Amino acid sequence: MANIVNSFVQELARSHANQKTSLEFIRHTLSIPAHNSFDHIQAITIGGTFYNTAVVTPSTYELFHQQHGSFQILSSAQAFLSLMERLIRPEETSIAVNFAYPLKPVTENGTLDGILLNGSKEHTFNGLVGKQVGKAIQDYIWEKRKQKLRVSVANDTICLLLSGLTKYPWSQIAAGIVGTGMNFALFEDEHTAVNLESGSFDKFEQSVEGKIIDAQSAEPGTALFE
Repeated sequence: MANIVNSFVQELARSHANQKTSLEFIRHTLSIPAHNSFDHIQAITIGGTFYNTAVVTPSTYELFHQQHGSFQILSSAQAFLSLMERLIRPEETSIAVNFAYPLKPVTENGTLDGILLNGSKEHTFNGLVGKQVGKAIQDYIWEKRKQKLRVSVANDTICLLLSGLTKYPWSQIAAGIVGTGMNFALFEDEHTAVNLESGSFDKFEQSVEGKIIDAQSAEPGTALFE
């Protein structure tokens, strides 16, 4: 275990120095969200196995219309977008998606979105990789039911990290998710949050069992740490 910890710390230091490592070290520059003037938002969490959704009042953090459940393998853009169509309420106009997959942050019309960098193991998202997730959802829902949406998307560890700011200063917070997948995030400075995509960390010796599981996955050689 000590060897893995030391190796991870070394990778982290190299990533911080802008060297290429197994940690993607995706930086997010913080800004005021475009959704801050909305009375309510439908928040949707898409993890590795489960989803959660609720209507949120931003000023008080009250939750309404809560639902949760599981979903099948998201092997394609169609599978993911069909799931989103099922979850998005017909009366909503503003959607915030907490997304458990690596995103390159971009801004679309003042709203945070993310370009999907890759899937994870069986969730391959064929046809969606390299595209803006929020924009894809907006376009799909408009085509299917002429519902105009504003969709904001962020990685789940970034969302968890930012939620800590309601109680603690940035310098005291790190965030970790250990579920179907695994990832961590931290602050580089007051204005920069970093998604490590640490499930891809590979500077350790795999166990015999790990090698067997990896060989039988949809994408062998990836996401070894998770």
